[in-house]
Amino acid sequence: TFTAGDCWAATPVNAGFGLALVWGGSPVPSVLSLTEFEGLVFEDPCLAANENTLPVDATPEGLIGDIAQSPYLIVSEPTEADLGGLPALRIEVATQSPMGCEPPATWLWAARPSGGFVLEDGEEATFLLAQLNNRTLVLSWETYLGGDFETFSAAAEALIATLTVDASTDD
Repeated sequence: TFTAGDCWAATPVNAGFGLALVWGGSPVPSVLSLTEFEGLVFEDPCLAANENTLPVDATPEGLIGDIAQSPYLIVSEPTEADLGGLPALRIEVATQSPMGCEPPATWLWAARPSGGFVLEDGEEATFLLAQLNNRTLVLSWETYLGGDFETFSAAAEALIATLTVDASTDD
């Protein structure tokens, strides 16, 4: 459960994500999303095609390790964090500029039924990764090119501070 203020709105998601909230406090779209990482990354991070995926360890450490080796990203060292009462790891990610992909976007992981998580040239994101009943949850927040990441990050962290996770259920 969580409490969202007036600037937040739920948005339909068709890329395998469980929840996405758009923040209305900026003229540039800013999104907070929650999804499960199932251990699949794209063979070529410049191309998103679910049939061209590679398996990695479906843990926070497995995903962080894959993201950290990307030549298209600048990735912070992981730090210990909290995700609704669950121990979590936190990383900050920004795209390299110029990115080196055409179009300028890099795909970080695959999500079923189709799609995945992508960062476009000039984007920044923060990820909180936690284990819940043998599943890896990823809470992320990102701004699109030209967005005020610092202001949005403060709003996202205020919402996340209200989050509680019921670890007694698989749902």
